[in-house]
Amino acid sequence: MEGTPPNIDLALLERKLMDIPGVTAVQDLHVWTVTSGFDAMSCHLVVADISKARDALQNARRVMKDNFGIDHVTIQVEDDVLRAEEAVLHV
Repeated sequence: MEGTPPNIDLALLERKLMDIPGVTAVQDLHVWTVTSGFDAMSCHLVVADISKARDALQNARRVMKDNFGIDHVTIQVEDDVLRAEEAVLHV
């Protein structure tokens, strides 16, 4: 059964993501172990300037690899407009 790895501090992980320049929120954060030695992470990063999405994504990947040893990540980068649209579209 998949579950959050015991060695992962989700609060610390979220703080590290929030420390990325331009990131204003972290939403839908999930970390789980798929199988022994294979952890995965997914989240939404809300950024102040969508034109900086690539920088935020590259930094987030580095944070996951360097600080938590997770290199299987799925990250959706969005701004406040895109984030608000999710509630209207029910996605």
